[in-house]
Amino acid sequence: MEVYSQQLVDLSTQRLDLDSSLRASQQKQTEELLDRACLTFSIALLDHTLKGDLFESTLVGFLAVLGIDLKQQTFLKPYSYTSYLSGLVKMAQMLVALQAVRQAEVGHVAHPADALEEMRERFLMFGVRAPFGWITRLRAYGKKVQNCTTGMGYIYWNDDDQTLSYKELQLSMSGLRRFVAKQVELAQAQLEGLFLLHEEEVREKTIPRLTLHELRDDPTNNQRGWNFLKDPRTRAALPTTGERWLLDRVLETSWLRDEFLELRRIGQDDHVLWREGRVTSYQQDIDHFLERLLLLIHITGGQPGRATELLSLCHSNTKHGRHRSIFIEHGLVSTVTSYHKGYSINNTTKIIHRYLPRVISELVVYYLWLILPFSQALERLVRNHHQAGSPYLWPVGEEGIWASERLRKILQQEAQAHLQTKLNIMSYRHAAIAISRVHLKCGGFKRDYGTDDAPFDRQASHGSWIAGTVYARGLQEAPGHIEARRRQYRAVSREWHEFLGFEVSLGPRKRPAEDKLVEYRSKQAYITIDMD
Repeated sequence: MEVYSQQLVDLSTQRLDLDSSLRASQQKQTEELLDRACLTFSIALLDHTLKGDLFESTLVGFLAVLGIDLKQQTFLKPYSYTSYLSGLVKMAQMLVALQAVRQAEVGHVAHPADALEEMRERFLMFGVRAPFGWITRLRAYGKKVQNCTTGMGYIYWNDDDQTLSYKELQLSMSGLRRFVAKQVELAQAQLEGLFLLHEEEVREKTIPRLTLHELRDDPTNNQRGWNFLKDPRTRAALPTTGERWLLDRVLETSWLRDEFLELRRIGQDDHVLWREGRVTSYQQDIDHFLERLLLLIHITGGQPGRATELLSLCHSNTKHGRHRSIFIEHGLVSTVTSYHKGYSINNTTKIIHRYLPRVISELVVYYLWLILPFSQALERLVRNHHQAGSPYLWPVGEEGIWASERLRKILQQEAQAHLQTKLNIMSYRHAAIAISRVHLKCGGFKRDYGTDDAPFDRQASHGSWIAGTVYARGLQEAPGHIEARRRQYRAVSREWHEFLGFEVSLGPRKRPAEDKLVEYRSKQAYITIDMD
């Protein structure tokens, strides 16, 4: 590997008058050889037996050094260290897969699966005496220690429980409410800009009216590309289907035509063309709106999900059979995520429902209904992109794939501007959980996922989990969704909405709440019978 590296350095210092094509060919060949050498070396770090002194293994020694906290001059806590181990496990799996492909390319095996299976059994299984097995055992032990050990406490409340402190974060409850209200105001202004309203136009008279409570959904529909906007009942409730509303508005309004279109002479003919600069500017405005929408969904949906969960939300069923994760129910948009970071360890996932306040639900529906079809039409007409639109709410755009960094950046930026404090994804997560424990009756989400067995379920000789997954399931319950758990999540989200200052309207209720039912029964008069 050192030989290949030196050749690459020598090529970069050769005379500039060397034939460029020959120089590029030699450099590419040397880079390929260097890549293969690096891959072979990486596999060698994984493919050896651990005997005697474990620290004779280069990889084990590296992990030992990685476990040192230089700032605190001590070892890292399990919570911080296990994430490094998980990252190394994922990298090792990817390197082994690449090595299997390379072996198939050079003819050492007939198919990559043959090499993959052989390497997996040799040094990539849980119980083998190899660095990978040692890493996975250490990670499992670290997770166990982490789950059995309380973390350091950083949350501090003032005397009236109205100001929270977490490390460098100072957050008042009134300040949080003002912050959310300001973000809603800014998002509504951005949405109004996407509707291309003239300063003399009245929004209420120009934009089609939206009544959320009239929209209907069928969560069980698994047709490819389907979402709640395609439900016949929703289409009947909307004043327009939305596919061409904004496009027709641009083509039929003189000042918008001048803004988006131009007449250009090509050869002997005049052609009407789209102004690419204006189209690019509009798509960037959509991107900025989606950034703020991401922030609002993260904050207002209830207890915060992980950024990877939010960014994987699908508004439509995918062509690969994946069910969508955005629904509408009783006038509120709900998001459903099934991601669980412990899946690779215990093979279980958690299906979490989060409901958005009415004003945020309006932002989502308006975007999917009127803005997104126009954006996709521009991609087809201007950039000749005729592939099907992305089912993701945050698709790949001008800045590439949406990552957690986007949420962190907008959260820090807006908190600094409007709260004058430092706020990031992790600090907000701690703050939201602390707020729910102090200010919400629900006290935040329960840690366990199992539903408590109700007496009537026990009487039917099964638990509430079996009742929810097998018996008496609703006609429109989506696969994997459980009615009892969904109702609990809705109650948590609605209580969070009320705390943040959103107007909360009571939706339809099929049965009284459990605490009200108990209170009602306690007030019932009892009939006493004297027995001789």
